[in-house]
Amino acid sequence: MSNSNLTYIESVQERPAMYIGSKDFFGLVHYIVGAVNLNLRRQPTYLTFSLANGRFTIESDADLRVEQYDDGTLSPFESLPKQKSEYWIDADYDGTVLNAFSASLSVEASSLQRQWAIEYHKGCRESLHIQEADATTKPYSRISFVPDPAIFKVKAFSPYNFHSYLKRLSFLNPDVRFGVTIDGRKEEYHFANGIRDMFECVSSPYQLLHEPIHFRVTEDNVDIELIFAFQSWKGDVCWSFINKGRAVEGGTHETGLAAGLEAIRAKLDMGGDGVMYDRNNGIVGIMSLSYADITWSGCIKAKIKNPELEPLVERLVTRESSKWIEEHPQVAAEIKEIGTFTFPEAAEL
Repeated sequence: MSNSNLTYIESVQERPAMYIGSKDFFGLVHYIVGAVNLNLRRQPTYLTFSLANGRFTIESDADLRVEQYDDGTLSPFESLPKQKSEYWIDADYDGTVLNAFSASLSVEASSLQRQWAIEYHKGCRESLHIQEADATTKPYSRISFVPDPAIFKVKAFSPYNFHSYLKRLSFLNPDVRFGVTIDGRKEEYHFANGIRDMFECVSSPYQLLHEPIHFRVTEDNVDIELIFAFQSWKGDVCWSFINKGRAVEGGTHETGLAAGLEAIRAKLDMGGDGVMYDRNNGIVGIMSLSYADITWSGCIKAKIKNPELEPLVERLVTRESSKWIEEHPQVAAEIKEIGTFTFPEAAEL
C-alpha cells in the first residue's frame, strides 16, 4: 500500500471522533452503518448480516465497484475515487473508514469483470488476489470485519440493536431482502410496500380517522414519499427519513414537512366557516426523502442544513397532498367532519 494511503489510514485512526462521533456505543454503530451503506448504495436485491465471535459479515449481490489506481491504491477501501465518474458516490469514504477502524477486514467481490480477494490488518493491506471474470459473472460482495478493540471501548451490545436496524432498513428499501443471523437467531425482513407497511405498524396504537393520504413525487432532484392521517390523539407524530437513514437532530427537511402539514390544515379549513381548528386531532405520518446533494451539520450526520430543502419540501407536501385530497372527495368530506368534533366536558355527579 502506498505511503500516502498509510498516512491517511493513520490519521483516521488517530482522530476517530472526527469520523464516527465517538469511541463509545454510537461510534461503533456509525462504523457498522457505514459498512451496510457501502452495499446498499449499489442497489442489491439481497443483503445478509451476521455476527459471530465478534466478527461481522455482510454479503450481498451489490457491485462494490472495486478499482485499482495507477499508484496501486484500491477504491473504495484505501482511497476515494480520483475523479467523478458514473461509479462515483460522495459517501464512498465509508470503505476507507471501515478499513481504518477494523482490526481485520476481508473483502471478496465480483466487480467490473474481475474477482477480488483482499485482506487487511489494522488498515494495512496484507494480500491481494485478482482474477479476470467474464461478462456473465454476476456482482457479489462479502465483507467480513472485526472492530479494532484499541479504538472502540464497547465490549458488549444487544442483538436487538441489529435486528431492529435491519428491520427498519427493510421498510425503506422494499426491493431488498434482508437476512440477519446473530447468536443463532435468524430472521428475514422484507416489506414490499415499503413505508406503507411501516405506517401500518407505527400507526396501530392510534385511531385513524380516515384513509391515509399517500403520494410519491420526484421533482428538482428530490424524491419524496409521504403517508399520513389525522388521528384521535392530540399532537403530531411524524417520522422523517432522508436517503434511507435518520438525521437524528432533524433539519430543514423536517421543518419543510411541518410547514407543509400546517398548510394542509389551513387549506382544509377544519374548524369550519373560517374558525381556527383547535388541534384536538394530531397527525401520524412517515416521510422518506432522497436527495443527492445533502449538506450535513457536523461530521457525524446529525442534522440536515440544506436551506433549499425547507421551501421545496413544504411546496411538494402541500401541492401533492392537496392533489390527493381533491382526487378523493369522500376522504375530504370525512376530514372536514373531524373539525366539528370537540371533547365534551365531564358530567357533574
